[in-house]
Amino acid sequence: MDLVSQLPVVYTAHSKLSFYCRDVICEFVLRSGAVPLNPFRMFEYFLNDRVERDLVRRGNNNIVRIADETWVFGDISDGVLFEIEYALRLEKPVRYFSLGTELRDIKEIDVDEAAFEAGALEGGRRSEDELRRMMRSASHPQTCLAELPPSRAEERSMIGRMVERPVYLNFLDRELGEAVRFRLSHPVMEHALKCLLLGTASPLYCGISLVWENTGLAESSRRILASAAQAGALHPVSYKASVEEFYESRRLLYAHDEDRYPMYFRGNLQALDAIRPAVIKEDGTTEKISEQMLLWSMNRGQAADEAERIAKESSLQSLLTREEEAITIAYFNRHLRRISAPPTAAAVVRRQISTAYSTHYLDFYNGVVPTGLRGLEVFDMMLSEDFPLYDVQLLELLLVKFGLGALVSAPWEAAEDDWDAFLAMRGSESHLRLCGLIRLILRTLATTAQGFGGSQFSLRSYVQSVVRRIDVEPDPRPERPDLRIASAEIAAEAMAQTIEHNPYYGAIMAQHRRELMDERADILLVTATRTETRAVLDAFGIRSGDRLRRRFIGDNTYLDLNILSGAHVYLVETEMGSGGASGSALTIAEGIQALRPKSLVMVGIAFGLDPARQRIGDVLVSKQVLSYELQRRSGSQDRRTVLRGDRISASPRLLGRCRSAAVDWDQGSVDFGLVMSGDKLVDDVDFRDELAALTDGQAIGGEMEGAGLCAAAYRGKTDWILIKAVCDWADGRKGYRKESRQKEAARKAASFAHHMIEAGGMV
Repeated sequence: MDLVSQLPVVYTAHSKLSFYCRDVICEFVLRSGAVPLNPFRMFEYFLNDRVERDLVRRGNNNIVRIADETWVFGDISDGVLFEIEYALRLEKPVRYFSLGTELRDIKEIDVDEAAFEAGALEGGRRSEDELRRMMRSASHPQTCLAELPPSRAEERSMIGRMVERPVYLNFLDRELGEAVRFRLSHPVMEHALKCLLLGTASPLYCGISLVWENTGLAESSRRILASAAQAGALHPVSYKASVEEFYESRRLLYAHDEDRYPMYFRGNLQALDAIRPAVIKEDGTTEKISEQMLLWSMNRGQAADEAERIAKESSLQSLLTREEEAITIAYFNRHLRRISAPPTAAAVVRRQISTAYSTHYLDFYNGVVPTGLRGLEVFDMMLSEDFPLYDVQLLELLLVKFGLGALVSAPWEAAEDDWDAFLAMRGSESHLRLCGLIRLILRTLATTAQGFGGSQFSLRSYVQSVVRRIDVEPDPRPERPDLRIASAEIAAEAMAQTIEHNPYYGAIMAQHRRELMDERADILLVTATRTETRAVLDAFGIRSGDRLRRRFIGDNTYLDLNILSGAHVYLVETEMGSGGASGSALTIAEGIQALRPKSLVMVGIAFGLDPARQRIGDVLVSKQVLSYELQRRSGSQDRRTVLRGDRISASPRLLGRCRSAAVDWDQGSVDFGLVMSGDKLVDDVDFRDELAALTDGQAIGGEMEGAGLCAAAYRGKTDWILIKAVCDWADGRKGYRKESRQKEAARKAASFAHHMIEAGGMV
């Protein structure tokens, strides 16, 4: 992680009524790639009234002025409304977000979705509609550094997950290439673009002028870039809102250099129309480059050699007499020729122009440049950050290892249908995870390689040597792009596990996995036997022989069952019973810590209590769970047993979801009630009846892991429910048709749990 990179500073505006949410707000902003300035973190609650509150308010308003942007969280109070208006008067970008106590509760919303507290509307000075019009008309969404347009409408919010920086396609810059005698060809452009599209989830961006002005691009190159732009993967940037305006501005800017930019004077405007601006930046590039060149040329005392000294002196004279000409080498060459400057001085100026141009675009979007394009090594060293995460050579190596080599090597036009399908799914859950694993592998190996020399060449060579020695076996069968990405994800996880199991890398990868992957579940399913686990996998369409998406976190192995109705579902298997090192209590507690699920759902088999009323496969849903292990036994004449444990109620939310699901589940009966739980395997009718009597006849069944579920969920403050189905009657005849009965019961319980999740409302 680069600890000194410049990030946008965000003022976080929210009501005093949401004072307690200040930490989750700060976490959200940090994970979004910005620095939060939170008033309740700086001043607590009005400095506990040590000063007049207006002094604190004045301090907040000055912070609004200092910050790059203002982000508004939750309902808008009168104080927050003033901060919004003040930010808009200062022409600062303002964005709006929902608010809750957890990270998953925060999502960006439209101005029209923002709600007002009653105090903000009191007095009737302006109506709610008038306030919304003011907020809507004055917002500046396209100036926000952290608001890169998504590459697609993502299946899930990935806030808090693998945050990837935008990638600036500097290799498209003709001037930059010519500064180091690099000439871009169509195959090189296509190859680099493919690796970045497949191996990263980053938005790609560049100025539209780069695409129009680079004569090394063939028409097929521009068609590929247009396809990426239309899919939302490439974001062309301009300071003009339309192609026509930009075209006219270029004609004025390059009037002195018409021969070098004939596309603006003798070209076809319609041919340029395929790539239109998707992002508008407020400032033109020319003046920004002029400022940077002026600062560079005035610093003549730090010239590395005579050529640089001449270059700086000549550039300073040229800039001081400049009117409105574009900052190009042709403009500076006029003065360089007059003083008979050596060619090396012109080369220095040319590199500095390209560096200033790239730096401007990198600063604009907090972007990074791709590395590893042969011929651009000078700019790799000068401009790159986060190496080697965006290195084209290493991305290609990993993509080939993961079974995507054919997609990288085949000409785009020959596989155009596949690329159209991939672009439509770029940024999907599976692709995001693949990219996260690539980042994890590269970050881990780069960290361990620091001792082998600091150059990019040495780091790349080390990573290549390690990756080439690791064999993974991607599934060769998938033809559809989505299945290829899923297969590649599995192969990437296998490579990551191989690296993690090596003692030399294990601790480093574990740390980076926590930082980069931030794996979490909406739902954690819990089973206790192989039969139960197999039933859950079948219910989720994962057949025997399919490759499982295993996640190794701590001492446990979790199975990623993917997304169902918007909810990310994981599965973990415990030992039978609640106690012990691998029992349900400890396993679930560790699962809560590792995955932070919103819901715990235990799925499996149970014993029934009433053969006359219940049937094998009937589903039992816990309204409450009661442990029968905590007992008081009286001695002497009056021998009595009294249960001492509490009846722990299941989550009302999950109980409601189950009741709703039971209405249209047509595979059997669903019963709601009290479920007994304990570590004893009950297979004696007298003992069973004794336990049932202790509940005053309210129990509907019993099992062995639910008590551990309740205890772990209570300590972890996580919603839980138990869904099990009757497999026997605990009457001494467990062995009768045991295997078939347990499979049937597990199948019914898993089917109902899947139906309940599929119905929605679990996120």
